Amino acid sequence: MSRFTRTTVVAVAATAVLLLSACSNGPSEGSTDADGKTIVTLRHSWIPDDLMMPVVAAKQLGFYAEENITLVDQVGNGGATSAQLVANGDVMVGVGEAAHVLNARNQGLPIVYIATQIQDQPNVLVTMKSSGIDSWDDLRGKDIGTTTTSSGHVGLRAALAAQGIDESEVTFVNFPAGAALTTLPTGEIDAAGSFLGNIAALDFYDDVSYLTYSEAGYVAPSTGFFVNESTLKNQPELLERFVRATLKGLRYAIDNPDEVAELFPNEYANVDPVGLAAKWKLNAQFVDTPSVAEHGLGYIDPAGWESLRDALALAEQIPADFDLDGAYSTAILDKIPVEDRS
Repeated sequence: MSRFTRTTVVAVAATAVLLLSACSNGPSEGSTDADGKTIVTLRHSWIPDDLMMPVVAAKQLGFYAEENITLVDQVGNGGATSAQLVANGDVMVGVGEAAHVLNARNQGLPIVYIATQIQDQPNVLVTMKSSGIDSWDDLRGKDIGTTTTSSGHVGLRAALAAQGIDESEVTFVNFPAGAALTTLPTGEIDAAGSFLGNIAALDFYDDVSYLTYSEAGYVAPSTGFFVNESTLKNQPELLERFVRATLKGLRYAIDNPDEVAELFPNEYANVDPVGLAAKWKLNAQFVDTPSVAEHGLGYIDPAGWESLRDALALAEQIPADFDLDGAYSTAILDKIPVEDRS
């Protein structure tokens, strides 16, 4: 597989529209553009990557326009920042990890998760095929490269616990984000925690294997869309239109990854469509899951949220008895028939 380089990305910004939105009475009010379409501002959790596929598809293929929405999306610098901006009323919709929602609510921020994008955590432990690590049991006594401050590390600890592996049986080696993965061939570590899609860029892609956290027994929601509680209360019809268009884009991206990746340059400069498509295809198993087949795209699984709460409590980020009431809502999804989300 060829090497896909990480790119520095500059958003193709709609500055005038952003200013119009900022001057409105807040995102829950829903200002309009010159064509009478309702402006929805959305903050991504990171720079353009494969997780933006559904939004790019919905914008470029006119799904938002069909719902009388003009979407203005912003690149991000972390899901926690997106959560803060939504809580402040600076943007209407945020994208980020479900864990960011629980951490934000633990801090008293009034945000609520309304639809899931990635159903299962796309976190994996990557190993060299030559390592002899074929199962979670094989990790005992091994050195695992991880970023101890990341949400992925929270999932790793939960996956080990689900497998009955005490943390004293492994050694965590802390790395800056992304560095552990590229260190694998040196033998300094035996395994590296990563998002699965990241292995697509490796020169040594054909020489690695991986263990998923979900297969280990840690099944919890990953990225999704969240809003301010006031927006959910005051603008349910607008959010229904937004979610319907976004999930339509999600389905299109699942079915047509190469085509959607080729649309990225229309939204963002200096992106690599081939690399984006490769990452998305690897992550697809966490997006189009058996639960989606049964309940439709966007599905919010209560059991998964309980698992997530337990993992965050294990990491001492939230209390063990943290109340999930209000952290997520199915009110918007319930308005959209499952057949329209399949």
